[in-house]
Amino acid sequence: MIRTDWSYALVKTRACSDAVMWAREQPSYEVAWESCERGDWLLWLAGRRCTPGDAAHKSVVVAACACARTVLQYVPSGETRPLRAIEAAEAWCRGEATLGDVLAASYAAYTAYDAYAACSACSAAYAAANATNGVYVAYAYAAAANATYATYAAYAADGDARSRPLASLAVLVRQYVARPELP
Repeated sequence: MIRTDWSYALVKTRACSDAVMWAREQPSYEVAWESCERGDWLLWLAGRRCTPGDAAHKSVVVAACACARTVLQYVPSGETRPLRAIEAAEAWCRGEATLGDVLAASYAAYTAYDAYAACSACSAAYAAANATNGVYVAYAYAAAANATYATYAAYAADGDARSRPLASLAVLVRQYVARPELP
């Protein structure tokens, strides 16, 4: 069953072709939001539909931080920059940090990303940095994607390693983010 009425909104927001094709097979937007197993897609859509600094935007950033937290276990012991980046973004959402604080923490997390050769550690640091970037632009979805990559790198021998974390992150995103309105 192809639904072009509501899924056309995804085309207008420049969703990836895989997301649009998947969405067209869903009976409604509501069902698609609730059944989507791609946390990165949910964060991407929510990020595209919010206004910087509003409550919806902050919920997207908090969700991205929650996604990034799921892979902090892959950051080497004693490396605190990714965690500090996540905490700075969360503090900004509560009104307890400035954009400058978040930017400094984000740069530090990117530096941590550059410091590690292990894919899982790199991706975990990158997930944290991208969560903080959600404060500035709608790139919070990258935190979910990179959290998935960190898990995938840690369990590369397992063929389902990527789909499981994406599905669990989708559940996590829905805990923080309300289904956004479509244009």
